[in-house]
Amino acid sequence: MVDITTQNTAFVDGQVTVGFGNDDITVQRVWVLGPTHLQANISVAANAVTVASEVSAISGFEVLSQPNSFQVLPRNPSLPVIGAVGNANSAQQTIYPGVFASIYGVNLALSSSSVQVTLGGQPMNLQPNGVFPGQVNFLIPANFSTGPAILRLNNGNLAANPIVVQIDVPPPTIQTVTNASGVPYDATHPASSQDVVSIYVSNLDPTVLANPSRLQVTVNGQPLPSTLAPAANGLTQITFVLTQSFGGVVVNLAVVVDGSSSAPFPIMVR
Repeated sequence: MVDITTQNTAFVDGQVTVGFGNDDITVQRVWVLGPTHLQANISVAANAVTVASEVSAISGFEVLSQPNSFQVLPRNPSLPVIGAVGNANSAQQTIYPGVFASIYGVNLALSSSSVQVTLGGQPMNLQPNGVFPGQVNFLIPANFSTGPAILRLNNGNLAANPIVVQIDVPPPTIQTVTNASGVPYDATHPASSQDVVSIYVSNLDPTVLANPSRLQVTVNGQPLPSTLAPAANGLTQITFVLTQSFGGVVVNLAVVVDGSSSAPFPIMVR
């Protein structure tokens, strides 16, 4: 992670790029923390030349640069290196409060009791039997704030370079599933092919309504086109057409946001 502070700028999230003038340095992601404050995750090639390079930030027509402000150091084979962080459940593609996250890298642990991990300055509880030299699992507390947070790891001897981790909103929760008349599906009210189905969910990231392509409805893992609308009591209504008959068996509905899925909701489909 690199932290960049400027003056007299008006950075807007999604409209800023950061560069280093060096092909050995790759910018993975940039976060705008304020009009004059950026953080970025970068990676440096293993065979990178040990040389100083400039750091530049481009925002609209503004280009800011500072020469010789980033120094590539010789590789330290003993240093713990964080290569990636992801949900410990490989079926979920985002990290959110209440789940175990996995840190992948090298030299992460000298022993299972020596590792210390903090996220946003808070010590994290490690997963029992989840600490290895190449992987460390830790629990993100259920009440942890969403947004970017700095992850730090010490393997008991050396500290890894920190990185920024994006903590997202948990996937939505399906509260009920009804037909076009508002009747909930259950054992005595199965669904049929060509039914217009409404799923009512809670805890949907409110920004999804402005960007509905982030959401998918799946039936037994297969996506179907859907539409979104706010509903009463803070819920969101997701509507889709059931295009297939399943011969009277139970299928699983799920709502997937940014690659992470709600718990499946079973309904019977004739």
